[in-house]
Amino acid sequence: MRKFYISLLSALFFVLAGTIANAQLTGTKNIPGDYADLAAAITDLNTQGVGVGGVTLNLIAGNPQTAPVGGYSITATGTSANQIILTGNGNTITAGLQTAGSNIDAIFKIIGGDYITIQGFVMQENPGNTVTTPGANNTMTEWGVALLRASTTDGAQNNTIQNNTISLNRQYPNSFGIYSNVRHAAGSPSTTADITAATGANNNNKVYGNNISDVNGGIVFVGSGTQGLFDIGNDIGGASAATGNTLTNWGSDTPNSSGSFISVSKTIWGIFVNQQNGFNVSYNSITSATGIIFTTFRGIFNDYSLTAPTTGTFTNSITNNTVTLNSANTSTSGTTFEAIRTQGIPNTSPLSTATINIDNNTILNCVISGAASRSTMTCITNASAPGTLSISNNVIQGNTSSATTGGFTGISNTGAVVNTININNNQIGTATGNAITFSAATSEAVIGITNTGAASTAALSILSNDIRGIVYNVSSTSSHSSTGYIANTGAALIQNISSNTFTNLNVNTTGSVTFIYNTNNAPANGSKIINNNSIVTAFNKGGVGGTVTLYSEGGSSTTGTTVQNNNNNFSNITVTGATTISGWFNNDGIDSTTQKTITGNTFNNWT
Repeated sequence: MRKFYISLLSALFFVLAGTIANAQLTGTKNIPGDYADLAAAITDLNTQGVGVGGVTLNLIAGNPQTAPVGGYSITATGTSANQIILTGNGNTITAGLQTAGSNIDAIFKIIGGDYITIQGFVMQENPGNTVTTPGANNTMTEWGVALLRASTTDGAQNNTIQNNTISLNRQYPNSFGIYSNVRHAAGSPSTTADITAATGANNNNKVYGNNISDVNGGIVFVGSGTQGLFDIGNDIGGASAATGNTLTNWGSDTPNSSGSFISVSKTIWGIFVNQQNGFNVSYNSITSATGIIFTTFRGIFNDYSLTAPTTGTFTNSITNNTVTLNSANTSTSGTTFEAIRTQGIPNTSPLSTATINIDNNTILNCVISGAASRSTMTCITNASAPGTLSISNNVIQGNTSSATTGGFTGISNTGAVVNTININNNQIGTATGNAITFSAATSEAVIGITNTGAASTAALSILSNDIRGIVYNVSSTSSHSSTGYIANTGAALIQNISSNTFTNLNVNTTGSVTFIYNTNNAPANGSKIINNNSIVTAFNKGGVGGTVTLYSEGGSSTTGTTVQNNNNNFSNITVTGATTISGWFNNDGIDSTTQKTITGNTFNNWT
């Protein structure tokens, strides 16, 4: 009897154990079929969890759904071996009719979950949600997909949001396509409650192949403000055109509400990454809505607004993106218009082990159309101080401005980079498109490439850039400040400004024009090389007054430097009006220990 009793207990144990194991979700679950709708499937997933081999919740084509009020909340978590996949098969998910005054509404939320994929859904705002004014009466949806932490020690990691179409309502200032933030609890986005451990970060998430439109902010990732707890390894766009995201018709005239979303920049932007190390933003196409009227307007914005990293080795990459912005701002006090900007590692605390790559991007057909405005178009700018900076192989073309008072900067570095600065092989204007065409711009500087940063320990290369098609369509009496096609006014550092070309530059200005402006000598026993630069086809300057200087060299005396100014060709220049032309202006203060050569330079065909 005792043996029989023990056998019954053993059998009962194995039955119960098998029931518990089978309760976890595994394999493919079809909806409808295994579940009546997606809400029921996600509820069961959150209750039972995922079993061995993972689970796919498969919403069969032809079954559109309406999300619950507030959105689907996924609180279950997967592992690398047991992943959770939600497949939409092109089905439309319409947001629920949201509760008035709520600012935590989404279509999907991942709350502390890991290894979850959301793919193939069409997500849209509910037409019944109509109150777009933030506050107690707002009825709109904030997030298409939100990645939120479950606790200060449990973030959302290793998730993939891919191949979805997301459309909300960009006239609602607090609308975001894809949103990630660890500085607040899931239900309190306006209250700071930062994470306390690295496990609370939102790390290694992937955002691939999504089409996002009609939102005020496209994609945002906000990490911790605590050293050592920043988000790591988030990837927006992947490594090829097939994984890049497409953002269209985004932005409005009003930024997200002040204080409503902790550490989210209160400006207009397409992609914003804040407190992120080792991130990738690549292969994305970012085209704003037309005629945005706001004073700070950016395509891609990287910042460390809380505290900059002081340790760690990482690479932040912004590469292979196409950015098109369209502004109609009428502000006369000044507008910030930047296609790509990185900032936040301060010059006072550079990080030699950090690398920033801003390469192979295209800044295309940007427009400033605001009448009587004061706007400078800046295409690519770095204000961070890493160890290594690359701004190379970018294309800037087809941009126009009719700002009454405005300027243009193609590429700018102001960060005190400590090791290497490469600004090489960029095309500012191409054979098929001007870099910038002004129809009425006055009184602001026009610059192709400028470096005003760099530590004395750095080496600067500005090589093989092609600058062409900077055109002023204004009267010859209009006033402009100085135009500099390549300018280096940073620290005394090793420099190589060579093999750059200048093509089809047409300027009507009473101001001055300088092709290469270099105010600094090399450090002791260093080198400064200005070789093989040339005007390929004609430069034309109209307007009475100002000067045209082909090369202006300065810098204080240093010991043992090597200076080369060889084989430059500055020819085919046409100037009308009483303008002074200076071929070579030398004020570099060299001493007896300097080895300087000036040979093979050509200056001819000036009229």
